Amino acid sequence: MLDFLRKKKTEKPALSALWEETDENRFVTALSAHVAEKCAYGEDLAALSPAERVFYLTQTCEEEVNNGGFDQLFFNAGCGLRELPEAFRAIGAPKTADICARAMAALGQAFPEDRETRQTLLELREKELAETLQACDEAFLRYEEDLTALNAAYVRAHREDFS
Repeated sequence: MLDFLRKKKTEKPALSALWEETDENRFVTALSAHVAEKCAYGEDLAALSPAERVFYLTQTCEEEVNNGGFDQLFFNAGCGLRELPEAFRAIGAPKTADICARAMAALGQAFPEDRETRQTLLELREKELAETLQACDEAFLRYEEDLTALNAAYVRAHREDFS
């Protein structure tokens, strides 16, 4: 009787429907949500194909850096971060790859894959790292490469690897 008062369940578009999206931003955003859910938001990267992993890592990096910088990315993200520079190279973003490599190098030659180790390192060296990570944030946020277009093109070229 009062069905209009009930909260309607928002349905996620099926993966097959995502491929029909012509707006790059909506396409990348929707696929990013799908891939993130598939790997339990980075807790199970083994669930992803190599192409999905590249996409997930580049999207996670962009989202975290936009929201709080490399400091936030390194503090929040799970495993796989060592692959960031190569992931950005894979989509055709070598400048962004270099920025990520510089940010990671600030934490030391043996970039910690383990989140807790990174968090401890970030807390202990906060003042020492601040200037370098801030410079990397600023370089990243200049967007010298169109990451949305590059990700969309990469994904479409590897469509068979996405499920």
